[in-house]
Amino acid sequence: MAFTYATFVSNIAGMTISGVTPKTAPPQQLSTADLPISYPRLPIADNQSVTLTHGRGLLQVAAELVVVMEPYRQGTNVANFAAAVAMIDAIETALAANASTYDIDRWNIALQIEEYGADRPYWQLVARIEGSGT
Repeated sequence: MAFTYATFVSNIAGMTISGVTPKTAPPQQLSTADLPISYPRLPIADNQSVTLTHGRGLLQVAAELVVVMEPYRQGTNVANFAAAVAMIDAIETALAANASTYDIDRWNIALQIEEYGADRPYWQLVARIEGSGT
């Protein structure tokens, strides 16, 4: 089966992370009752033509998997830090378990704060996931 952007992003979106509800697209608004959730964003692709055959070379893609955890300034620093570390472990476990199946080459995970719609800001972890295939 050919490696495509759509399949890569779909696989990332549907990946099972312990305790997280996956979504297929960024939410317009959030409800704290639904958290934590994950969704894909920012698919990126890079490709080169194979000079002698004018065919396609190795397709390299990247997407971000966002895990929205809870509203910003909710809880204490100690509790939020512990929750972020535990969620990084859960994301790492899911990525490592699916790396060969989903053609994942590498990833990194960072903490961010982002607003959704008219809602307040939320803590989120963002995993930038890179993959490749033909």
